[in-house]
Amino acid sequence: MGQQRVSRQDLYSQVWSTPMRTQAPKYGLSDVGLAKICKRHRIPRPGLGYWAKKDAGRPVKQQPLRPFPGMEEIIIRMTEVHEQPKLPVDEAQNREAEDKIANENRQENQVIVSDALVEPHRLTEAARRHLEHVTTQENGILVPKAMRCLDIRVSKASVDRALRIMDALVKALETRRISVVLTGASKGGTQVTVLGETLSLGISETVTRQERESSKAARAKAKAESSWDYARREYDYTPTGPLSLHLEGLEAHLCRTWKDGKRRRLEEMLNGFIVGLMESAVVQRSHKLDNERREREHREAEKRRHELAMKQWEEDRTLKKLEEQAAAWNRARQIREYAEAMKQWASQRYGELDPNSELAQWIMWAFEQADRFDPLR
Repeated sequence: MGQQRVSRQDLYSQVWSTPMRTQAPKYGLSDVGLAKICKRHRIPRPGLGYWAKKDAGRPVKQQPLRPFPGMEEIIIRMTEVHEQPKLPVDEAQNREAEDKIANENRQENQVIVSDALVEPHRLTEAARRHLEHVTTQENGILVPKAMRCLDIRVSKASVDRALRIMDALVKALETRRISVVLTGASKGGTQVTVLGETLSLGISETVTRQERESSKAARAKAKAESSWDYARREYDYTPTGPLSLHLEGLEAHLCRTWKDGKRRRLEEMLNGFIVGLMESAVVQRSHKLDNERREREHREAEKRRHELAMKQWEEDRTLKKLEEQAAAWNRARQIREYAEAMKQWASQRYGELDPNSELAQWIMWAFEQADRFDPLR
């Protein structure tokens, strides 16, 4: 396999000048393979929606290339990246996603979480009323018991904030013509349909756990009395306050999370979460198309195997018939030759045979049997 050398600065310029899927084939790679090389060498790449926004003439922001000592030159080998087969892409859905993602970066589309729950969405109001009567679990978290309630799993202290975040998100989604549906399922019961794909979402609070001192003492005592630790561990659970928004795919193994950080709170990430919904919808569609492709290839392979088996069965059946006919022909030939030899022997010994004699009748019968076995007669 060959190799190509490129400076880190040149590769940076290339990936920001044309899309990765255009640049990658020049190095004998897929866009995924080239992206891995960029990540390894700390080269920033345009995100989803960048090229649609640029093509539409909207302002775009290019991330700067920061120094990375010792990595000025990159050697790209064909065997350097172990690439997975590229997933199929629904181009129409992908273009729609890029347009919608570009819109999320516009200032007028920023999702704002209010300081108070004013005129809440009907789903938010229903969740608020329900959570008022839910009993706190052992871990300090309120878990909805109603069959149809927004997936909110937080402590009492965080309910108001979680409701405000969820209310802003639900309203923002409906503004973008993305309806929120409550299915009543115990898991993934809050669902949205984005770009033709169904995803589930929810908000939860981080909980820490610490083993109780009594549990530690019981285990230490059990360990001292026996080589086996049979004591049951017991924990105290404490809700910590930080919240997380999570989404999951229903038809692909997708799971993404946005959570409070040291610099940014969840309230500032709702547009990013909506972008994540769209990106996940694209990925889920790709997995669905790939599964359909695999199923189609499996059916075609099964069909070929069946046709080959039928062809082999027919050939075996024909060969068996041929062998049976050849054996019958050979048997008829042997009987005929024997009958002819018997006829000549009788003629030499007895002269012309009386057609009604027993020997003449037997010879005639032998010729009839030969004809009966002969497949050519």
